[in-house]
Amino acid sequence: MRPARAPRAWRGGAALAFALALALACIAVPSAAPAADAASAPGVQTVVDAEFCSSQSDAIPGADCGWKPVRLANLWTARDRGAEVENAWYRLHFHLDAVPSSGVALYMVALNRSARFHVNGRWLAQRGGFDPPLPLNWNRAQYVVVPPALLQPGDNVLQVQERIYTWEHGWLSPVAVGPEAVLLPQYERRRFWQNDLVRMLGATTLVLSVFVLGVWAGRRDQTMYFWFGCATLTWSAISLDYFALTSPLPGLAWEGFIEIAQVLRSVLIYVFVLRYCGRRAPVLERAMWAWWVVGAVCVATGALPVRWVEQWYLGTLLASLWFFALLVREAQGEDGRVAVVLRESIEDLQLIIDSLEPVENDLLTVLGTLRYRLQDRLGKSGIDLQWNVVDLPPLPILTPHSVLSILRIVQEAFANCLKHSGATRITVTTGLVGEPGNDEKAQIAIVDNGRGIDGTRVGRGLENMRRRAGALGGTLRISSRPGATEVLLVFPTLRAQEPGQVFP
Repeated sequence: MRPARAPRAWRGGAALAFALALALACIAVPSAAPAADAASAPGVQTVVDAEFCSSQSDAIPGADCGWKPVRLANLWTARDRGAEVENAWYRLHFHLDAVPSSGVALYMVALNRSARFHVNGRWLAQRGGFDPPLPLNWNRAQYVVVPPALLQPGDNVLQVQERIYTWEHGWLSPVAVGPEAVLLPQYERRRFWQNDLVRMLGATTLVLSVFVLGVWAGRRDQTMYFWFGCATLTWSAISLDYFALTSPLPGLAWEGFIEIAQVLRSVLIYVFVLRYCGRRAPVLERAMWAWWVVGAVCVATGALPVRWVEQWYLGTLLASLWFFALLVREAQGEDGRVAVVLRESIEDLQLIIDSLEPVENDLLTVLGTLRYRLQDRLGKSGIDLQWNVVDLPPLPILTPHSVLSILRIVQEAFANCLKHSGATRITVTTGLVGEPGNDEKAQIAIVDNGRGIDGTRVGRGLENMRRRAGALGGTLRISSRPGATEVLLVFPTLRAQEPGQVFP
């Protein structure tokens, strides 16, 4: 039988950097203490002393329940682990000199999981269903307005019934009692930082993951995009905890998924850091994946006590320190690398957008757009661009998909010149060979006067260029010697011959 799980607010999760993880934890994890500004606001009393008893009855327990004094936030565990859910009751007292005409507000940072509120023995409100699946209230502040009809001058009693799964802890934070005008802004501010902001971050990481994975789909050789996209996608999946009031899976299965996903996110980020730094560490990477798989199996099956699962989290968190140091060293050594990665990602997005623009089957328009985008970089690099692109007839092959492939091939050729060749001049030439309707092909030649390419070493960038050329039904030919390297893209035009028409 599983021991009661510690509140998620006490469980660690590693991210790219320890400081970042700590900052996000401060945003996403509810504190057990009342908000300081609420506690110190005028007219607000914060109740931290309460009475507690365990009772399975839905009726307010009497004196025979065995009430015992506790201090909030109080943790409690189920007595009957054979059942699926269990109840407990809290009893709190607050004093009113007179009953306000607008009633009073109750504000608490967190409780777990479902709750029913009674004031002076009369029903007030309910937060979450009491039948499984129980709601995800552990990460949500609660706010309830008590109408004047339920209040009385002098001593007032707040009774809170809680229901939890028997495999977890229940708790109730200190309760702030005061005017609605004071506590409502505090509650809304807490809800924004604790819930709304996390939802926005989750939506942002989802969009970011789609974008980055799209970049990786066009640059399969740069696997850091893949790992970063998977990490942000996992981050979005974890944030579902803040979107749904009830979990999409059974309670225990959902808790296991969140625990496993948190460590998976860390492993994905660690692999991304290695790829970003241009490193491969097969032994370390296999160890990280083994660490995650073993822990995931233990969490899913309940094979290890909770304290060992906590060590699983702790080990992942400690590993983040090493990866953070690695990233800092890389940043110190290559100050411009982040800017380069961002620029390349933006350029790839621009290519996708350009490929969707109507070009009327005009190759000159396709290449002219790319020339405009690259002109500034070439000038800053001291490279003279000679543009021998002639006006060609409309080419039926220039669909959005083929335009994107052509743009990526040409852009990759320019990128190789900028990064590796040391060239001072690049010449771009276009033309047609063959007969329309028979074997007519278009040609794009990019020639630079750099140091040349080592023909014995073919990188993934060149492999991707050849793969894209093949997808066009064409070929990519590369010839190189010191002072003259030519990348020649040849692809069919799919143009039919028209009687009496002559084309260059």
